[in-house]
Amino acid sequence: MAAKIGSSAAAVLAVALASLTSDVDADASPLTVLYAFQGGSDGSYPVGGVIIDHSGNLIGTTSQGGSSPSSAGAVFELTPKGRSYSKTTLWSFSGADGSGPNSVPLEDASGNLFQVLPNGGQYNYGTLVELSPAGSAYQESALYSFGNANDGRTPNGPPLAFQGNLFTTTLEGNTGKRPGESKTGTLVEFTTAELVETSIFDFSQARGTRPQSLAAMDVTGALYGGTQLGGSQGCGVLYKFVPTPTGGAETVLWDFQCGYNDGAQPFGNVVVDSDGDIYGVTVGGGQFGDGALYELIPSGQSYKEKILHSFRGQTDGIYPTTGLILVGDTMYGATYAGGGGYGCNPGCGTIFSLSSSRKYHVIHRFAGSDGQAPQGILTSDGQALYGTAIYGGTMSYDGLVYRMKI
Repeated sequence: MAAKIGSSAAAVLAVALASLTSDVDADASPLTVLYAFQGGSDGSYPVGGVIIDHSGNLIGTTSQGGSSPSSAGAVFELTPKGRSYSKTTLWSFSGADGSGPNSVPLEDASGNLFQVLPNGGQYNYGTLVELSPAGSAYQESALYSFGNANDGRTPNGPPLAFQGNLFTTTLEGNTGKRPGESKTGTLVEFTTAELVETSIFDFSQARGTRPQSLAAMDVTGALYGGTQLGGSQGCGVLYKFVPTPTGGAETVLWDFQCGYNDGAQPFGNVVVDSDGDIYGVTVGGGQFGDGALYELIPSGQSYKEKILHSFRGQTDGIYPTTGLILVGDTMYGATYAGGGGYGCNPGCGTIFSLSSSRKYHVIHRFAGSDGQAPQGILTSDGQALYGTAIYGGTMSYDGLVYRMKI
């Protein structure tokens, strides 16, 4: 059955799948290194992936380096130039305005970029920054520092936008906000006009702690995300949060049970199809303990879970850290390590696909020179996947941006 693709501010995707096989194929599609970082002022360790901006250029961040003496990271742009790409540093962070960006920015219709940083700022607990085009450069025109009020600490975007507001999560809550639970995390909402905080939701041990960045938003503005920890077994939960003018309400959709029959620690983007089925990955659990690809199927007021694939180390990778993306009727993701490719032990990571007939393939095994440890979101123009690897490259080992034809 063909996928029905909808649209929303968070690019909610749709897919319908049939039966699964676990065949693992040899590399089937070519991968091209678009840019390899050189460290220092050029930047290093692009953790968050890339986005395609309104001009068709690629924008992402490096968690270290940049022109600032503090080496607090930078925002970069890759522009197609013939058969290659040219790289421009759009902004270098100083630490006072944030440091260590580990996610991509959100671009609005005017080309402004909203970037979450997990460290730095006035209280050294992270910031939310707006970068606005100013001629051939960018200007930092708004800044919010976490850690002073009941807004949580260590934000871990990227932010999502709905009806003029931004939403993001923080890994930790403020000490004393919830007695005995200072590291449960929060969900924060901002108005985009002045980056004013408008509402907060506090996570708890029973409902998940240390939330990952928000994974998806549907057309109604409902947010989906996972938590690293918490739940009945401490292995995280997948939740849905519906914002309201007075705050919002959270529903735990799945409480991960760890072990071989379930996943542990949900991670990265999820795909929500037109029937309400949810597809995602975990970095732990599964039959071999190396992570799992799961489907949650609505069943009355709750969900049933089906493990679609268990990752198994050297064969097909371990720790799927990019989440999932749907292109056409095929889902794609990447694993942080494993795959058995040359250059790393037990492998530098993989890119995998899951077709509409539920046939699983490894379509690329990283070898170090073309990247190691892919992480951050995957994005696509319909013809190729674009992503980042934290390490790798031929001249240095400071990470790179790649394109994978599909």
